[in-house]
Amino acid sequence: MENYDYSLNFTAFPNCSTTEFVPDPSSEVFNPATKKFFLVIYIILFIICLVASLFLFYAIAVTKKTTINIFITNHSIAGLVMVFMSFLYYSVSVESRWNWTGGWLVCKTGNFAHSSLSMVISFSMVAMSVYKCKAVMNPTIEYKPNKKYVLLICLMTWCLAMFVAQPFYSMSVFYKNEHTCQNYCYLEGPHFLGSKVVSVYLVVAGLFEYFIPVAVLAITHGLMWWKLNQESSVVAVGGGYDVVGEEDGGDELKDRQQARMLTTASLIYIILFLPWYILSTIALFFVDLNINIFLHFTTISHMFEIFSVFCFPVAYFIMAPKFNEVMKGTWVWSKFCKNV
Repeated sequence: MENYDYSLNFTAFPNCSTTEFVPDPSSEVFNPATKKFFLVIYIILFIICLVASLFLFYAIAVTKKTTINIFITNHSIAGLVMVFMSFLYYSVSVESRWNWTGGWLVCKTGNFAHSSLSMVISFSMVAMSVYKCKAVMNPTIEYKPNKKYVLLICLMTWCLAMFVAQPFYSMSVFYKNEHTCQNYCYLEGPHFLGSKVVSVYLVVAGLFEYFIPVAVLAITHGLMWWKLNQESSVVAVGGGYDVVGEEDGGDELKDRQQARMLTTASLIYIILFLPWYILSTIALFFVDLNINIFLHFTTISHMFEIFSVFCFPVAYFIMAPKFNEVMKGTWVWSKFCKNV
């Protein structure tokens, strides 16, 4: 009988660089029709988010470079990058969970990019809200920070976000099964701590990405509207305040307009990002979830996040008078929205 040493017989394994892995249909989470449907939704989201963001950048470019506008630009850039990264999420989580293109690089950067970009958006929302809250709470003090200082804060949001998200990169492990050519990507902590450190980090990441910023937004906007309503009550008792017909609208009216715009943007962030973090929290404490149902809900929640990138510019165009004026002067508005 001929003797084979299978430990050294590399021809016993398929060549994964040339062999196309065909998964067992029963192992597929999404059927072909669902994949095509989700792909169409992602393409539509990509187009509308890109168009809305480009119009927003144009409006910001032709208006005064205020502190609020700089923060809006910062979180809009992060949102647009997240839109581009959504196709990476689709490739790995929907189209081909076992044999996606990019392998190791996609595994290392996927969670890191999503976490860091989410934090840039949330940190920028917090910075805008804190700035406006400080201005409303101290109306007698003119607070106009230097633009270089504001740009430094924006840079710090990116640096802090990437620092907090870095463990996603270092703990992401890529493995390809040599027998089946299946790709696997999972988080793995240090050997002496194992899964415990991963769970702790996921909790910390969730706090920085969403829950702490939401708490700060709730406090700042609560204080801001308390102060604005208090001022309105004093003015009403003192004998009327009518500046709506003025060209600039008066300080109180402008404060209310900006506060309303920022509160709307904050609510868009809180509502559309909430499903993702609810599901992430559930996954931490309930490990025996139905993977098919969970991944369908996770994909839908990811679409909500991407949709927020479209909703932010729409809210700014509707609620910021200067942006609204810029849009009314564009060809698109005159052609399609002149009756709005």
